[in-house]
Amino acid sequence: MRIVLVIMAITLPDVGTGSLCNSCDVSVTINANTVSTTYGQGTTATQVAAGLANAINGNPAFAGVIVAGASGSTVTVGGPVVAPQNVT
Repeated sequence: MRIVLVIMAITLPDVGTGSLCNSCDVSVTINANTVSTTYGQGTTATQVAAGLANAINGNPAFAGVIVAGASGSTVTVGGPVVAPQNVT
């Protein structure tokens, strides 16, 4: 079983079809490491959130340290919690 300690959640506004941007970036910096995803007209906040979560999970600097997930327009970022082990 994997348990995740949530350290941050970001909810994104829907960019919708009224966006003036044909190709824009949304980025987030965690511990001096920046990841980004690109969006354009008609991109939904759900798609942007999924793109950010994928970018975070695909960054080698975060491997085993930070995990991200997207649910709707919310990106949740956390760190794995290790269950205590019995040592004999």
